Amino acid sequence: MDGKEVGLCTGITKVSNIVAISSCKGGVGKSTTTVNLAYTLRSLGYTCGIFDADIYGPSLPTMLPPLSSTVNFVGSQIAPLEVEGGVKVMSFGYINGEGSTIRGPMLNKVLKQFIDITSWGDIDYLLVDMPPGTGDVQLTLCQMLNVTGAVIVGAPSEVAWVDVDKGIGMFEGVEVPIIGVVENMVEEEIFVGGEWEEVVREVEGRTEGVGEEDRIRVVEAWGIEECWKIPRRKDIAVMGDGGTPFVTTTGGGGGEEARGVYMEIGESIVRSCSLLKSGPPNGLSIEYFTSGKEVSIKDGGGREVGRVGGKILRAKCGCAECVEELTGRRKIQLDMIDEDVRPLRTGSVGNYGMEVEWSDGHRSLYPYKQLREIVAGES
Repeated sequence: MDGKEVGLCTGITKVSNIVAISSCKGGVGKSTTTVNLAYTLRSLGYTCGIFDADIYGPSLPTMLPPLSSTVNFVGSQIAPLEVEGGVKVMSFGYINGEGSTIRGPMLNKVLKQFIDITSWGDIDYLLVDMPPGTGDVQLTLCQMLNVTGAVIVGAPSEVAWVDVDKGIGMFEGVEVPIIGVVENMVEEEIFVGGEWEEVVREVEGRTEGVGEEDRIRVVEAWGIEECWKIPRRKDIAVMGDGGTPFVTTTGGGGGEEARGVYMEIGESIVRSCSLLKSGPPNGLSIEYFTSGKEVSIKDGGGREVGRVGGKILRAKCGCAECVEELTGRRKIQLDMIDEDVRPLRTGSVGNYGMEVEWSDGHRSLYPYKQLREIVAGES
């Protein structure tokens, strides 16, 4: 296995991949998603653990009761508890029995000690159920754990997608690649029949497309290529609260769709972590040629993918200053840009794109996918 040394956090040195499951907003099903993804990875043949990093409101003890409450020691460290199915777990709730009222300045120290004292051993994937928010605690966790990648969990609402946007920005700030975004609780099951039909039609009319424009805006702005929708199902929550992860059941009732989505996410986590360890698969670089006022886009091996005029590339910026968010109308037109505009500095952004600082003072973020589409359109 490919272990990693992470500062002084000795408990995770033999963990191959650490994946943060995050949401900036509570109540969107982050912990439920974490548990089901852990069991999905187990079904794919990987060893897996869950670290519940929410000191204030730990969910893991309710969702996954341990097979034994006996604490086993590994040298001076403690071994994580095991639950049904062979998943390793650790949560402050297993020790304290409830959420804590630890003040902010002490919280980072407590988390650091908690990570250090737990010996996870050789496991393929450690899923971190992150506390909600984008503050100092979340940033410190990313740095202490040396996270491989992150999965952001949201819900179909405008407010939830605003928070997803913030969450992606937070991980970008600490250079943690985004594996994908989960839009949870997308549909609601309602019995259709007789007098209920009119009610169903009314509810569907109110909820159809809620948050869709916000989802498209966030996904396109950050160049997120993986975005999954998990149907809203009562049994996902009920089973989780009862200690039985939804993906471990085989009942009918339309649950195959939801189980299939969890499987897609699990497979993407495996694929993405592998690619991230071998380097950004879609990495590109930019070289400017003054003579033709052209930008050359090159792949990770230095081979030219294509060329585009510097002025044209500048005009393709999709930030809020250049494009109206609600209508998609382009505010800046080609004839408004200086003929001699050129990139001054460039740099990769996570595993999905490139930032360009232009000679006119503007900064642009181009997802790799967009850059490839631009040069393809110019060829």
